Amino acid sequence: MKFSVIVPVYNPPRKLFEHCVQSLLENLNHCKADAECIFVNDGSTVDYIDTLLKDVVTVPGVTYVKKENGGVSSARNVGLELAKGEYITFIDSDDFMEDNILEYANQLIKLHHASFLVLGMVYDNWDGYGAAKVQLPFSCVKEGADIQNYICDLISGNLSLSKKGIMEYSVITKFYQHSLLRKYNIRFLEDLTFAEDFIFNIEYLIHIDKMYIDNCPAFHYVRNIDSSVNKINPSRMEMCYLLIEKLEQYVDKYFRGNEAFQHALYLHTLFSIRNGMQAYFTHPDNHQSFKALKCELSTFLSFPTYKKMIKALKISDGTNYEDRRDIFLLKNKFYWILLITKPIRRKVKFVLRSFLKALNYDS
Repeated sequence: MKFSVIVPVYNPPRKLFEHCVQSLLENLNHCKADAECIFVNDGSTVDYIDTLLKDVVTVPGVTYVKKENGGVSSARNVGLELAKGEYITFIDSDDFMEDNILEYANQLIKLHHASFLVLGMVYDNWDGYGAAKVQLPFSCVKEGADIQNYICDLISGNLSLSKKGIMEYSVITKFYQHSLLRKYNIRFLEDLTFAEDFIFNIEYLIHIDKMYIDNCPAFHYVRNIDSSVNKINPSRMEMCYLLIEKLEQYVDKYFRGNEAFQHALYLHTLFSIRNGMQAYFTHPDNHQSFKALKCELSTFLSFPTYKKMIKALKISDGTNYEDRRDIFLLKNKFYWILLITKPIRRKVKFVLRSFLKALNYDS
């Protein structure tokens, strides 16, 4: 079997899930190589998942399993254990593929014999209002030293291919050689709730010898406000501590002595933490006082491993990152007022745009 598509499923909006399933069935049908699709229900609490997949599981190549809720990483790992394909790709249950993408990937892999394939993405709004195509600037093969440079650029954020970095760091849009995943026992870290994709990709990339980047926008990432990535996680601060310790372990294991990689990894960690903290601190369901939030952040900034990273970065490039307000939050109260009111401002903007669209005045 050539491809395994792994789909973690947890309470997706019904309309988006239907679209996802339909796009995958069409791809299975049009792919000349054998392919399978594995749906892993991660303890969903809605009943329409079973209803929608009742007939789908009769289609050759479709597998449906249910498990207790353990998070997206846990669901993906279950899918990896069941997968039979030579290449693995992932898609979320509220996203979808363009037609014939599996067959397109099949042809690219045959042509370039790559152990890692990266395709492009389209960002869609759930309300159907607009889409942003993220087309990679070029198509190319990377081998040897070029892969090392790619890893360093990926870690440091120099691959400015999308505003939010989702395409660079996410496992969506990518095809992984299953034999390498098995050989090096590469799995998702189930105790992390953010940046787990990034760590999975880094651990995989250091073992490959050839990759191909294609500029075809093949996957649709649907910006859905009900997605789990947009929900508050009470353990978000704990994840920040854990992320720092995990990435420090990766530096010791793979990059010790390589100053460029070490610097890039530390810098990426800081930005991952910034994004994680912003999501946690500014979420409308987080009702802690400003004083409590500031105290929580101050405690984190005193964390020994964090301070070690800051010191290493300062030695490496001379920048005092502790003074960088865009990375270290809560330095400016007005900045946080803007962030905290962001959901309100976004809703006002959405209502206004919808109103203009209804009147056919929006260009």
